[in-house]
Amino acid sequence: YYDADAGAAVECVLCPAGTWGSGIGKDSVEQCTSCPQGKYSSLPGATSAATCTECPAGRYGTEDRRTSMAECVACPPFSGGDHDGSGLTAIEQCTCRAGYYDEDGSNLNPSVSCVSCPPGHYGSRTGEIDRGNCTACPLGRFKEGLTPITRASDCTACAIGTYAGAAGLTARSQCRTCPAAGARGAEPRGPSPVSQCE
Repeated sequence: YYDADAGAAVECVLCPAGTWGSGIGKDSVEQCTSCPQGKYSSLPGATSAATCTECPAGRYGTEDRRTSMAECVACPPFSGGDHDGSGLTAIEQCTCRAGYYDEDGSNLNPSVSCVSCPPGHYGSRTGEIDRGNCTACPLGRFKEGLTPITRASDCTACAIGTYAGAAGLTARSQCRTCPAAGARGAEPRGPSPVSQCE
């Protein structure tokens, strides 16, 4: 509470939402403590900083005294999430999700622009800022299109009777037909890709 009309008759008023006040003797709303950036509180009359709730994962708050989660700004598409945690205070803290990288090469800018790793590649880590950090699908596997994937095992295996001549294939048609009938497509089993054929 604070005294809304200091010097006259005492008129105690609740500290507004987005703030809290402890102790006694406050004589203006300015003496109520603001919830900091990255937090909000919809509760008027709060008496502890514990009532300030962090903006959830995938959102950030650039101003103090926020009164609802709606005032937390959503991170750009394909960024932010549980990997960044909650209570973010700036867009720069929104990092790209696994399977994506920041197209302009830096998370330290006001325009995080996350794009999927290219065909034939996957991204296993969050916060990547370079396309070169996307990993090529291993021998015997490929990835078509831009649907993000996060593990080598998410790359599609070449079909039975085919093998992969290189890593990072981008289409099923790049899997080569084995030279012998009855062969199977599998993970590499020997020193050369054709050794996948039996």
